[in-house]
Amino acid sequence: PFKDIAEYLLANGIASYRYDKRNYSYPETLNEKSTVEEETINDAVNAALYFKNNPEYKGYQIIILGHSQGAYMMPKIAEKAQVSKSVFMAGNARPLQDLLVEQYEYLHSMDPAKVPAEAVQEVKKQVAFLNSPQFNLNSPATELPLGQPAPYWKYLKDYNQLKEVKKIKAPMFFAQGGRDYQVTEK
Repeated sequence: PFKDIAEYLLANGIASYRYDKRNYSYPETLNEKSTVEEETINDAVNAALYFKNNPEYKGYQIIILGHSQGAYMMPKIAEKAQVSKSVFMAGNARPLQDLLVEQYEYLHSMDPAKVPAEAVQEVKKQVAFLNSPQFNLNSPATELPLGQPAPYWKYLKDYNQLKEVKKIKAPMFFAQGGRDYQVTEK
C-alpha cells in the first residue's frame, strides 16, 4: 500500500521517500538496550532532516507520514524533525501492550492453528507482567511482549502520545481504517 501511495503522490507532483523499518532491514543494529528511538524515531528524523537541510530542497515542505508504530511515535518524530506537516495513519491512541492482547485474540479467533490459545495466554501473561510493579529495567526480554528488552518497554510505558501530540504546532492529518485489526478505531 505504501508503494501505491507513493505512486499516487508522484502522479500528482509530490515526491516521496520510503524506507524499511530498521528491525526489518538492519536487525543486527538493535540490542538489549535499544528502544523505539533506535527502531523507529531516529531513522524518520534523519530522513526528514536530510531533505530539510539539503540546499537542493530549500523551500520545499517536508511532510512525514507514519503508519501504525510510525504514527504512534509521530509526536516525537515531529518534535525532533520540525517538519511542515504530519500524517498519522492507523496510529494507536492507547498503550501498545494493550493492542497486542487484542491483536492476538483477534488472530486466534480467525485461525486458531496459526495463533493457538497458548500464544494468547502467553502474551496476556507478558503484558500483565509489563504492567505490574515487578517490571523493571532488569526484567528479561523473555518475560516481555514480543521479546523486546526492558528499556524498549520502559520507553513506551513512559511515553504518552496523547500528551505529546498536543505539543505539535504544525498541521496534522489523521487517517484510520475501519477494518484495521491491528489498530482499531477504539
